[in-house]
Amino acid sequence: MISNLTSGVGAIRESADRFEGSADRLARLNTGDEAESRPVEPTEQTDGGREARADTTGEKLVQQEDTVKIDRDKVDLAREVSEQIQAEIGVKSGVALIRSTDETLGTILDILA
Repeated sequence: MISNLTSGVGAIRESADRFEGSADRLARLNTGDEAESRPVEPTEQTDGGREARADTTGEKLVQQEDTVKIDRDKVDLAREVSEQIQAEIGVKSGVALIRSTDETLGTILDILA
């Protein structure tokens, strides 16, 4: 039962991170900023830099020293909105799992009492 609660919380956290990343990309879409820099784990060496893939977005990230520059020309509005909808569904699924586990535990405690 406790593992169900942990899974529900994990689903909510993962979906919140997914939504936050998408919202960040959308907020910076047409701001005229250069690329944003943020830490990332590199996956392979190419042309003196390193290339990595973001888990949920597939954006190309180029590793330079300890930061990564995101290619802003590749941000797709439809894809980001879809990403946010998927994140919303993930949060709702996590909440539903936690609620059903709570109800089940409540029923078990009522039976035992």
